Amino acid sequence: MMLRMRGCCGAVINVVLAFIVSLFVSSSHAHTSEYFSLLQAYSSSNGYAWSRQENWLSNSDPCTGPAWYGVTCEGGYVTSINLDNVGMTGNLPDTFFSLPQLRSLILSNNRLNGAITSIISIRADTLQHLDLSNNEFNGALPTALGQLTALRTLHLNNLKISSTIPVDICRLVNVQSLGLSGNRRLSGPFPSCIGQLTSLQVLTLFNCTLAGPLPSSLASITTLTTLDVASSGFNGFIPDIFSNKPNLAYIRLGFNNFTGTIPSSLWQLSSPLEIDFSNNRLNGDIIAPASYAAKRSTLAITTINLVSLSILDLSHNKFSGSIPSAFGTFVNLQTLKLDYNKLVGSIPASDYVGMRLQVFSASHNRLDGPFPSIMVTSISTLVSMDVSYNHLSSGLISTLPPNIIVMHVEQNCFMSTLLFVPSSWCDSSSSISCSPQNSSCVSSSSSLSSTFSSSSASSSSSSSSSSSSSSSSS
Repeated sequence: MMLRMRGCCGAVINVVLAFIVSLFVSSSHAHTSEYFSLLQAYSSSNGYAWSRQENWLSNSDPCTGPAWYGVTCEGGYVTSINLDNVGMTGNLPDTFFSLPQLRSLILSNNRLNGAITSIISIRADTLQHLDLSNNEFNGALPTALGQLTALRTLHLNNLKISSTIPVDICRLVNVQSLGLSGNRRLSGPFPSCIGQLTSLQVLTLFNCTLAGPLPSSLASITTLTTLDVASSGFNGFIPDIFSNKPNLAYIRLGFNNFTGTIPSSLWQLSSPLEIDFSNNRLNGDIIAPASYAAKRSTLAITTINLVSLSILDLSHNKFSGSIPSAFGTFVNLQTLKLDYNKLVGSIPASDYVGMRLQVFSASHNRLDGPFPSIMVTSISTLVSMDVSYNHLSSGLISTLPPNIIVMHVEQNCFMSTLLFVPSSWCDSSSSISCSPQNSSCVSSSSSLSSTFSSSSASSSSSSSSSSSSSSSSS
């Protein structure tokens, strides 16, 4: 029979636990030490207050009797403990690490605190999965992590650790998923020896406070599927790490201080789904021309075939040159963000008509030429377009398709009497002028901020002709 004790003092709990253990020992159970280790862990982490604790205080073997919540056994030994989000508090229980066959320990999303010192007692030859994420652990990352050479998963996300990342982490040669994200007190460079982890598939370091360059040794890891180091303080050039990575799908390097150009090997990847380089200080051409690559002895871009790419975000950088027409070959691209750069030339709209774009934004650049009307009329999936704050000067259409929900064209150079924004684009409840003239093009304080629903656009389409002809040119 399970004994539930809530609100009892620690001394009473220990007396009861000792009594239960004595019953267990007298009942000729096989692994008395494992049973005692689990009960000690229960006591030290305030198990009486857990939200789930089925059979933890029953006089039964955790492996042969009724199942204890979160405990899995094989061959009479405890091999896995999963106590995610049960309300554990206190320090990390030492006794979990004395279980001789433990392969997986998941204690994430609790309120455990103190230093992660108990790791030194882990049986390094058995533990394969360790997840202590979303707790309140503090102190330094222990160098003893390097002893866990059997680990395949190490997740220590969103803790209060304050230290550098020990180079001992490079001894985890079997690790496949390494997560240290959300540790805002981690500092210093990321160990350059990371390339030794040749089995690594997922590396997540977003929202840390590291410094220095992204290790070039990442080029040695051909198994990567996810590289997420967004908002982690990296700087310098992005190393050429994208070659020979056939399964790399998610690349998130945004909100760092990267400079220089994009390595040309990025555009040779075969299976990326998301590329985010936003909010850095990258410059030069987005895709280097073959002539430029030849001068720099880098890979010349001859064929780009990123048919799987869904999201491409290069916004808030210093890219110059034109928008690549090669993006039109990314037929499954849904989001393309190029805002806040120094791009020039016209939008290669005719090259994009075969895409499945939903969001296209290229505001705050130096683009000129016509409004990309063929994209608006031909891409049926498009719902949002922002080409504001450029130098576009012609090509507005009288009626927007019903799929368009958001359209921004303010602060451009539409100056002809025939090219003012049609009244059907305007929000009838707004007092903002429908003249999209840019003060840098003509002396005018007029501007347009056209954010509208498709229903309002279609309902007022009948007035578009009169609005177009009634405005006078500057």
